[in-house]
Amino acid sequence: MKRFNWKKILSLVLVLTLVVGTLTWNKKAASAEGDSTAHPTKVETETKDHIKITKELKNLQVLGGDDAGFAEAQIELTVNGADATISQPTTAKTAIVFVMDLSNSMSYDKDGNEQRDGKAIPAAEQRITVAKAAAISFAEGVLTEENKNAVSIGIASF
Repeated sequence: MKRFNWKKILSLVLVLTLVVGTLTWNKKAASAEGDSTAHPTKVETETKDHIKITKELKNLQVLGGDDAGFAEAQIELTVNGADATISQPTTAKTAIVFVMDLSNSMSYDKDGNEQRDGKAIPAAEQRITVAKAAAISFAEGVLTEENKNAVSIGIASF
């Protein structure tokens, strides 16, 4: 099965939002004085996948007088996506290799401290412990009953 590509879909949504917003812009919107109900300066949309898109018009200036029909403005586009997990079993053979750093720096804490108060960093706070936990969590999420014969995971260290 093909992998669902959120980046392409989000890019398409952003482009469509900008194109539609540009096409609907007209002189009346540029010259409206304080009539935010007729020509809103902020539009919010939420998709069924809980992606919130906000488009806001800022710093509107009519150029060349009201009869010229030119306007300049900033449009601020904000996209906020919800955390989402999409699970699709795969039938293609997939190999994943974790490359783990086993050097001495992996005994440091996340901020790069080798010691705290003259003592070694506790094992639970060391980078290697965090990396191992993340690798195990990832492997448990990938190696499901549906795709156990299609996915293999290996570990290499340096």
